[in-house]
Amino acid sequence: MSLISPSVAASFSAEFEKFFDYFSRDFVVNKEPLKVLVSPATTPLFGYETQSTPAAYNYIPVQATFKGRISYNKKQSEDILTDVRVSIARGIVTLVVKEPAKNYIDTGTTLNIEFDGKTFNKITSGGVRKYLNNTYYQYYLEETK
Repeated sequence: MSLISPSVAASFSAEFEKFFDYFSRDFVVNKEPLKVLVSPATTPLFGYETQSTPAAYNYIPVQATFKGRISYNKKQSEDILTDVRVSIARGIVTLVVKEPAKNYIDTGTTLNIEFDGKTFNKITSGGVRKYLNNTYYQYYLEETK
């Protein structure tokens, strides 16, 4: 027995989806770049130069843009390096995404995630967050130095 009817649950889920979309912001997920061979390595011919030519590669960036809810936690800590009089912020950021973004983040190697002009590393795997008929995934991120 459920506390609310399926039609009310569907209505609440649709409204929560609108809420999620309204407060979502763009973020970029950077993956390992594609390595494309431009020219293969060559070996010298017998009796000619003794140097060979190394292989040359082009690296093509792989990235995708998604929407998600980003929130900076209120309690932000910092490391203070007294020798050089520098403080380094060590804040944790929460990123809540839908399934397509979760699948992209979890497949392959994710180098970093960018938003607000900053770069972040993923420090947790995607935790499932459910609200009636909606499923979201939450990651904790830490700003890179």
